[in-house]
Order: sequence, then structure tokens, then C-alpha cells
Amino acid sequence: KESIISSPAITPEGTIFTTSTDIKLYAINSVGQIMLEKKLPTHMVGAPTHSPVIGVDGTVYISFYKGKINSVSPDGVLNWISSVDTYVHASPALGPDGTLYVGTPYQGFFALNSDGSQKWNFKTEGGVKASSIIGQDGTAYIGTFNGKFYAINPDGTQKWQFQAADDIQTSAAIGRDGTVYIGSWDKNVYALNPDDGNKKWSFEAYGKILTSFAIGVDGTIYFGSEDNRIYAVNSDGSGKWNFVTGGAVYSTPAIGRDGTIFVGSDDYKLYAINPDGTKKWHYSTGSLVRSSPVIDSDGVLYVGSYDDYLYAIKTESGGLADSPWPKFRGNAQNTGNMQKTNTSVVAAENSILPQAFQLHPPFPNPFNPQTQIQYDLPRDAHVRIVVYNTLGQEIDRLVDMQKTAGVHHLIWQAEGIPSGVYFVRIEAGRFVATKKCVLMR
Repeated sequence: KESIISSPAITPEGTIFTTSTDIKLYAINSVGQIMLEKKLPTHMVGAPTHSPVIGVDGTVYISFYKGKINSVSPDGVLNWISSVDTYVHASPALGPDGTLYVGTPYQGFFALNSDGSQKWNFKTEGGVKASSIIGQDGTAYIGTFNGKFYAINPDGTQKWQFQAADDIQTSAAIGRDGTVYIGSWDKNVYALNPDDGNKKWSFEAYGKILTSFAIGVDGTIYFGSEDNRIYAVNSDGSGKWNFVTGGAVYSTPAIGRDGTIFVGSDDYKLYAINPDGTKKWHYSTGSLVRSSPVIDSDGVLYVGSYDDYLYAIKTESGGLADSPWPKFRGNAQNTGNMQKTNTSVVAAENSILPQAFQLHPPFPNPFNPQTQIQYDLPRDAHVRIVVYNTLGQEIDRLVDMQKTAGVHHLIWQAEGIPSGVYFVRIEAGRFVATKKCVLMR
């Protein structure tokens, strides 16, 4: 066994993917059974300590120190290996069109097509260690060793840049209004206007900012620092509280639906903190907790440790908070993409299986910004559910994988999609059905 440094990712169906320093990809179900243990190609140099990223079709993307990006199918088949010919110190971000974005210490910032081929390369002034993120308009955001923070258009041209006083080695986050939050080794958190990069405000901590950010429903920004603290900062930049742990905090917080903040520390503990900054409880592990936690729809929290274990901890959180950026990389799939589609699936809701295939009308309808879709499967089937616009263009692919018999629900989160009429189409074996829904802003 090896250390689990990366942050787990969860599929909409509840499968947990994680990597470890023994160059393996693991898929684990909700009861702790290993469904997949994939030894990645032995010619890969540098363990995949970066967090896995899950696409809408279930494809898992993993980056390696030596510049290799792997695309692995949900059943463990290696689709392709792409090389950016230099070291990679961060997880890729996944855009809504399937484009992968990844920064490097020496060769700048790359965009890769969905087949692994290079789309473009943006030369940065200073190396990149942090993972990039993608805004609702497709803008990519990335920070560098020399304190420069870039906003890059979808075509690879610069939109704007901002200069901090020291390194930016953590991933940014995006608020509900589009504000971009970055942290620097100059001990400051900066809130930037997404249109021009102008500073809205800054907040100074007591130590270097070592984590990314989680943003609460009320806009509170949570992050950790080398000074052994977790900070809560109001959306206007004023300090709310700070919570002292027994070690440096490299773990990005995750926020539960009940407002509880969960975060790991170098003191070997995972903390649960109340919204007012008081401790709810802590869980002790056998080593450093630098993995960022993720929470499934049942409230089970998953986090890795340097002690070789992936922990599943039952909480009363009710799942991830319904906020724009409740955890590291913005969502349970670690895409770093603001245009996320959050889906949740519930297996058979009673002991009687459905008697027929059925796609139920979306509810509510009309809706803004999300609607629930129920579909019934009397037997196991490969299910594909796609949303189309009135021109027949694919807008979103919600499901494309094998499903077990039962009653299933998913949530289509249509943030960043314009108002209009859309069609939800299901294919399950020979069964095909379509339902209309209306998005009204």
C-alpha cells in the first residue's frame, strides 16, 4: 500500500475513484468493495498524486509528474495517453466540451482535445503548479510561481492578468456572481473581477495560503494556511473567524448541506467545524491528511491519508452544500468547471422493481436552474440520457453507462445554459423516449 495524497472523486452513481503513489487507480463502491484496481502503465515515471477527474461519460482523467495525461474508461480500459513533454504538478480541468486544461512548470498552459491531441499552448511567465479552473463563459484561470494569475479565453488568448506579491500555488475558486478567488504565498486572498481582473478586495492571513477554497451558500469563503488555521472570510472581504488546528492545513475544506465545514490537517486529524467556527468533532487518522474531502449524497465523507488508507466517515451533513463551489475543484467529479452538471441517483425506492421502461416528465417544468428527471428500468441496461436544443444539438450528456434495474433520479443543473425549450432523450436497450422541458431565467 502507498499514500493516498490525492482527493477522491465520486461519480453521479456513487462510485469513488482515487489514486495512490503505487501508480494505481482504484474504483470503490459505497460499501468499501474495490471494483477496480488498475495498475497504470509501468513506463509512467512519477506517481499520480494528483486528483482524478471524472467526465460526464464516466471517463477518468489522471495526470503524472512526467507530463503524461491518462484517459481511462469506467471499466479500467486505457483510452489514450497524452504527453505535454514536461512535468505536470496539477490535476487537469475538464471543460463542458471535453477540452482538458493543464499547467506545467516549464512549458506553460496546455489545452488538449478530448482525444488527447494538443489544442493550444499558452506561454506563462512563471511555472504552473496549481490546477486550473473554468468559468461559466469558458474562461480558464491559472496561477504561476512568480505570482501572476491569468485569465485565458477559450481560444488560448489572454483575457487579462493579475500580479500578486508571491507565488500562487493553489487552485482558484469562483463565486456565484463570478468573482474569482485566489490565494498566494504573500499570505493574501484576493477577490478579482472576472471581466477585467481588477481587485475587489484582499484579506491577509497569518501564513501562506496552502489550499484552494470552498464557498458556502451565503458566500463565505473557507480556506487553510500554513499557520495551522482554517479561515472563514465574508464575501465582502471581512474576517469572520479562524479555527486553530495542530498542524499546517493543505486540505481544501468541503462544506456539507447542513453548513458543516470538513477539513484535514497535518496533525493527522479530519475536523468537522460548525458554521460559527466552533469544533463539532474530529476524527484521528494515522498520518497527514492533505487529501481534500468529498461528500456523497448520503452524507458519507471520503478522504485519503498518508497512512495508506481511504476513509469513509458517516456524517449528518446531508451531502455537499448547494453552493457554487462547495469543495476542492468545485464539484464531486473534480472537474474544476463552473458549468457543472450535478446528478444524483437513487436505486430502487421500494422492493418492487418497475414493470416497464419509462422516462417521467422533468419536474419542476418550467424550471430555473435545475430540474429532476426520473427514469425506471425493469432490468439492467446501458442507459444514455442526452439533452438537446430545438436545433437537435447536444447540450448536455447526463448519463452514458450501464445501470442496474430500479427507479433512478438525476438532477439536471442548467447553470450557464440560456433560456429555451430543451428535449431530454433516453435510450435504454431498445427503449427510446423523449420529454420536453422549458428553462426560464
